[in-house]
Amino acid sequence: CDIIIGSHPHVLQGMEYYKDGVIFYSLGNFLFEGHRRETCIVTITYNPQKLSYDISVMPCLAHSYRTDDVSDNSVFDLMNKHSINAKIQPDGTLVRTD
Repeated sequence: CDIIIGSHPHVLQGMEYYKDGVIFYSLGNFLFEGHRRETCIVTITYNPQKLSYDISVMPCLAHSYRTDDVSDNSVFDLMNKHSINAKIQPDGTLVRTD
């Protein structure tokens, strides 16, 4: 089970399951001058006995040199819009949709 987390585009992008793994194309930025940007924190909990993992996502907003968590689902909506065979549920859990 592979997990790839991209970072270079500086904007939040979608994700997809690929074979036995998951790809997050970009989580955005945590600090960005003068711009209000969606970003997120990904938590991966690995279970070595089952050789599996659970993934949860916390939506955040980077602005004025700080990052805060946000309670609405606009960050999830943005990520889900640009994702393939993966969706973030309202509680932040990532599920496969194919």
